Amino acid sequence: MRCAGFTRPGRPAYIIMTANDIAKLPPDFTRKGRVDEIFGVYLPTTAERREIFAIHLRRRKREAELFDLEAIAGATGDYSGADIEQVVVAGLKLAFCDGQELTTEYLLQAVPEVRSLSQTDPDRVAAMTEWLDRHTKPASAARRGNKVQAARTNGRKRRVAI
Repeated sequence: MRCAGFTRPGRPAYIIMTANDIAKLPPDFTRKGRVDEIFGVYLPTTAERREIFAIHLRRRKREAELFDLEAIAGATGDYSGADIEQVVVAGLKLAFCDGQELTTEYLLQAVPEVRSLSQTDPDRVAAMTEWLDRHTKPASAARRGNKVQAARTNGRKRRVAI
């Protein structure tokens, strides 16, 4: 589990924790009152996969606009963000071995080279998704809509996107 937060005198503190398997944490860590909310991070939607590909291409000094992100995102339906990063890495290796620049075609060739967690452990992914459905609010705007609602915490008003 990772935790990040900061405080300044007289200012509220926000603490964000991440866990790969929250079910392994003691229940008193995750009970209401101890934490305000638990958000579930699901496998990315097509639009989110396009953006993840764009991010990883830009990190590697490639212009994302030169790639058919729709085709690549469509070919990676059950891939996580980490899986998508590995597709970019594998595509770069394929292009390098051919002495070429990275193209959409190399990325599409790399997709089957990267076996997603959904392929290697589908039961675990299904169980995790079911747990998220029962215990969390979706972190993705695509799963929760784009409504913004006022909420009260300790007498103070804050805005929560749901």
